[in-house]
Amino acid sequence: MTRSTHPILIVLASVSVVLFIVAVVTRIAFPYDLTLGESVQAVAVRHLLSGHPLYTAPTPDYVAPVYTPLSFVADTLLARVFGFSLPVLRALSIVSTVGIVLVVFVVVRRYGAPPAVAAICAAMLPAAHTRLGDGLDIARVDAPEVLLAVIGVAASEVASRSEGSRRALWTVAAAGALAAAVLTKQTAVTAIAGACVALWLANRRGQAVGLGVLTAAAVLGAVAALNATSGGWATFYLLNLPSRSPIVGRDVMLAIGRLGFFFPGALAACALVAWRLRRDGLTQRGLSAWEATLAVSVPASIVANARIGGADNVWMLVVPVAAVVLGRYWAESVPHLSWRHVIFYPIALQAAVLPHRPMAERPTASDRQTYEALVARLRQLPGPVFNPLLPYESLLAGHEPSPPFVQLADYPSDGPLFRQLEANFRERHFAIIVSDIDHRIFPGFEQNYHELETWPLRGPAFDGVLQVFKPNATR
Repeated sequence: MTRSTHPILIVLASVSVVLFIVAVVTRIAFPYDLTLGESVQAVAVRHLLSGHPLYTAPTPDYVAPVYTPLSFVADTLLARVFGFSLPVLRALSIVSTVGIVLVVFVVVRRYGAPPAVAAICAAMLPAAHTRLGDGLDIARVDAPEVLLAVIGVAASEVASRSEGSRRALWTVAAAGALAAAVLTKQTAVTAIAGACVALWLANRRGQAVGLGVLTAAAVLGAVAALNATSGGWATFYLLNLPSRSPIVGRDVMLAIGRLGFFFPGALAACALVAWRLRRDGLTQRGLSAWEATLAVSVPASIVANARIGGADNVWMLVVPVAAVVLGRYWAESVPHLSWRHVIFYPIALQAAVLPHRPMAERPTASDRQTYEALVARLRQLPGPVFNPLLPYESLLAGHEPSPPFVQLADYPSDGPLFRQLEANFRERHFAIIVSDIDHRIFPGFEQNYHELETWPLRGPAFDGVLQVFKPNATR
């Protein structure tokens, strides 16, 4: 890599940022689902707005999310101020994504990188937008979790270089941010592990233990309080249900392939960490909090990506952490780029979005009209309506929302929830059922409902045919 490639990387990074901004501007105001996963956030927030606790016994009318509560609480506060809508709920993710980019830029600059280098590294996150399930600007828990996690890692890195009262202050700040990250989504635990490992390797073992104890106390205390106030259901949703997903060997290999193909910058950062450990070992300067977090997060993301139901959004923490690792190496070890430093070609690939879509799917005027027609049709249906595919649209039509199908898929088909559903179907509790899902996954469905009509639907969240069912005549 020669110095002449420096402007090329700047151009590629600029294009990535522009594509992300265009996607955000054209997507944020879309009043309907951009992905099927957005309904999880919307249904949970609506439940909180109605005065109900987040974690309650699962029923055919509501199942809680399998994520910790902080983003749902934050979105509920936003909805109370600005009104309940998906655009309002998306704002939290968009602001969080901007915050992550700024954290990466500031940290890389503090390592001595010039502004252009810091900007190129910061642009790696928006460049990966389409590889992260288009998840940086939708109503989901991921972006807020990652923002809190990178703030926590940054604070722990400062704490590792501080003395006296500043050391204690930064350690407490890191513990608070990391605990908040885990209370937004459980996968942020890898950032806690990385920060503690880095402090331990830097011979700050008391500080490492202190950080771990403070963070664990905050998280466990919050979870214990949630469990007590929910009659034990918080533990069910946050621990028991997610642990059901098995790991499939073939999917492990596919996840490793995704790391190299979709996130080459992260793979390059891993190679840098391995190379430095081979050269220096752990005795000279240990690992930074960013390097240790990367070393823990990559295997964890591979495992999470390999589990049934896993998605590419599990890599969201890896990308900005890898960007900082690359930026630090760039600033400290390669002040003058040359052809020998081929490890930076993955940055160009990451910024150029060559292996995947260059921009997240943008809704069109036709999409809006299609969903408006769907809501109008749903509004004409008698209730109660069971619509697990698009429950937010049912809510807009004046019906109570159903549990999103992406959540129902986490439950065993022979478990209590599906037995309750079977009883509702047998009693013909629902006046209408709307679904494209093979209805044989719902016990007792076929014997009690028949197809009334079909609705073709093509939009950002769903492209197919909805089937509308009504109860069989009572014998």
